[in-house]
Amino acid sequence: MTDKLKTKKKGRHRLARFVAVLCASLCLIVLGAYLLATIYLRTPSAARQASHFLTEYLHYPVSVAGLTLTGRTLSVNGLTVGNPAAFKGGGELASARSIAISPDLSAFLHGRRSFDGIVIRGLRVTVGRNEKGDWNFNELARLLSGKIADPPR
Repeated sequence: MTDKLKTKKKGRHRLARFVAVLCASLCLIVLGAYLLATIYLRTPSAARQASHFLTEYLHYPVSVAGLTLTGRTLSVNGLTVGNPAAFKGGGELASARSIAISPDLSAFLHGRRSFDGIVIRGLRVTVGRNEKGDWNFNELARLLSGKIADPPR
C-alpha cells in the first residue's frame, strides 16, 4: 500500500471515531437531561413552580400537588383551580385527581401542537354565579378561546 492510501484510511478512521464519540456524547447528554428532569419534577419545588405558572397564565388560583414524568407522559397530580376573587364563597371551580399528557413528538418536531393522549381522572367541576350574575368560568372561557374581554358595564 502506498502512503497516500494509508493516510486516507487513517483520516476516514479518525472521522468515523469522531462521529461515533460525538453521537455517544449527545445520547449521554439527552439521557442525563431526561433523568435530571424526571428527578426534578418529583420535587415539591416543581409543583410550586407549576402552580405559580398556571395561576399567572389563567388568572385563577391554581395548585398542583405533584408532577411526574414517566416515559414521555407528564402527569399532573392533585390539580385544583379555585374560583375567581369575585366569588366570595371561594371554593374550587375544578379539580382533578390526575391529568396525564402524552405529546405527539413527531408533530412537535414539525411545529404542530398535538397530543397522543390526554387522560383526566377524578374530574370535578363546580359551576356557579356571583351576585352580578356572572358565571365563575367566564374569564377562563375567554382566555382559552382567545377572545378579548368585554368592556366593564
